Amino acid sequence: MRKPPQYRLHRPSGQAVVTLQGKDHYLGIFESVESWQKYHRLLLQHTTHSPKAESHSTGSAVFDPVALTVSELILQFWHYAKNYYVKDGQPTSEMDCLRHALGFLRKSHGPTLAHQFGPKALKAVREAMVNHPILRKRRDPITGEVGRALVARGLARKVINRHIGRIKRMFGWAVEEEILPVSIFEALRCVRGLRKGRTTAREKQRIKPVPEAHILAVLPHLPQLVAVMVQLHWLSGCRAQDIVAMRGSDLDRTGNVWEYRPATYKTMHLNDDDDPDLEHVIYLGRKAQELLKPWLLDEPGTYLFSPARSESLRRAEIRKQRKTPLYPSHLARYERKKSLQSPLLEKYDVDSYRRCVQRACERAGVPLWSPKRLRHTRLTEIRR
Repeated sequence: MRKPPQYRLHRPSGQAVVTLQGKDHYLGIFESVESWQKYHRLLLQHTTHSPKAESHSTGSAVFDPVALTVSELILQFWHYAKNYYVKDGQPTSEMDCLRHALGFLRKSHGPTLAHQFGPKALKAVREAMVNHPILRKRRDPITGEVGRALVARGLARKVINRHIGRIKRMFGWAVEEEILPVSIFEALRCVRGLRKGRTTAREKQRIKPVPEAHILAVLPHLPQLVAVMVQLHWLSGCRAQDIVAMRGSDLDRTGNVWEYRPATYKTMHLNDDDDPDLEHVIYLGRKAQELLKPWLLDEPGTYLFSPARSESLRRAEIRKQRKTPLYPSHLARYERKKSLQSPLLEKYDVDSYRRCVQRACERAGVPLWSPKRLRHTRLTEIRR
């Protein structure tokens, strides 16, 4: 690897200076922390925008470990994470979790030198998570004004432990890339997770199954296709992402029990060798088969559950109930209106599926529940 431009003293002014592409950049008082930080920022900008620069996707270290700050380490790790936490060309949800965890670290210890970050500093970050106020938008029932209200104090204990684990993972990556000495990572590993009953951190309520009465009450208020999704989800006990991604080509219907093998799934990255014993298979029995048969498509590669298909079913039901025929002028107006609308998605995603169910909960007058809880409901029934 090419050596980075030298940090040196400009004797007439007493300032630190670095030369990049033939231009001198003055950094402030020589050997001051601020001058070293500015030096590293300029190096990062230079290596990021230069066409001859080495890629940061491999975590190449161009900084002096002695003067590297925590903020600069976070930036290097972020370049690596953007290329690592990817599935099907899209960033995974782990990126949002990393952004949240590293945000606490940068806010409290960003200017700290990375090699000076130790267990006590990590505990200080953890304490900031324990005391962090959680605000949500709320409408005042009297005035009608929308404002931010405090809904909870501090992150939940298990969330804090996972965030601290992500921060440790970043320092472990820095050791792996020889950016920091191993002693720093080994010291941080000595910080144990928060234990239930031995901390002031908030405890999150355990996810409970949805009562059967609440599921049955919601079904009449759901679109026909989403009602099928909920019942299939309930019967199979799979994850919500498996339901929304179901295609005919992923179903093996040769046996008495159908086998559904999703093209992508949550723990796919853990089966590097395509071990058949670790393959993700969802078994569909007689009730699930009877539920699915009317909805199988001629095109096996098409998603079974899509907003476009649900909307076409809804409009077909409206036309069926009309007492007057659909005149050509009505059809032309409908086509014109349809052309102005944004195109519907080819499949439901987990969020749109959840919103649809929760809107139905409001119409049915039952407490809100998420489709993810159907997995817990099925597991509880099996245990019983």
